[in-house]
Amino acid sequence: RPVDESFCARCGENLRQAEKQIRKAHETQLSEIGRMVDRMELTDALLALNNMLAEPVHPGLDELRLTAKAMIAEVKLERQRQDEQAEAIGQEARRLIEGFQYDAATQELTRIPAPLRDRTVQELLTTAHERAQEVVTLKRAVRQRQGTSFADRMQHLERLLTIQPADAQVHRWATQLRDQILQAARKQLK
Repeated sequence: RPVDESFCARCGENLRQAEKQIRKAHETQLSEIGRMVDRMELTDALLALNNMLAEPVHPGLDELRLTAKAMIAEVKLERQRQDEQAEAIGQEARRLIEGFQYDAATQELTRIPAPLRDRTVQELLTTAHERAQEVVTLKRAVRQRQGTSFADRMQHLERLLTIQPADAQVHRWATQLRDQILQAARKQLK
């Protein structure tokens, strides 16, 4: 259409009003994409920006298209930064899990925003959380001596020594149980 015309010569549509509506829709879309970035939904934000740029070019949207292109560059850079940080956190969490520090590994992994957790990070988080819970459950079972056989307590302590080998309390319990078993055996031998 000629620049100075306000209405479409074919259908009579108010071209300035239509342009304002298109611009408003794109501004709204860019705002929503900005909120996606704030929520760390970076992959979704990149997809939405690329879809926006794939739409037919409208002369009144040049400024918004430039903004979208700049956002793509920023989001890609942020995604790269987040991926590098997640990798470093994952390595630290692996080290903590190998060192039997499950609560610390869980805390470390939860620093990665949920939308950026890949399958590997989620598996590490699940492992660390489950092991931490298992330690708590086993320690509770060992503390509750009544109604628990030597064999069950021994099994609990054996597992605790496997998943918490440096825990001083677990070693004390194992020593106490060993002493109780020895005393019982001595009584049987008399």
